[in-house]
Amino acid sequence: MIPPRTFVMDVSIQGELSQTKRAADNFDMTAVDAIMKKASIIDAVVNTYYTAFRELYKDKAHSDARF
Repeated sequence: MIPPRTFVMDVSIQGELSQTKRAADNFDMTAVDAIMKKASIIDAVVNTYYTAFRELYKDKAHSDARF
């Protein structure tokens, strides 16, 4: 099993998220969902993880694997 790794990336949505309404100690999850489902954010996350994966495994024993 591969040990978990944490990646932090800025997708420029802090402003929108900070304006999300709160009820008690919870955010309005419908609003958060609408912010997070933007295609540009999804593309950025996928591209970041794909690049990190390729970089991590580029020199491993299976270097002939096609990604």
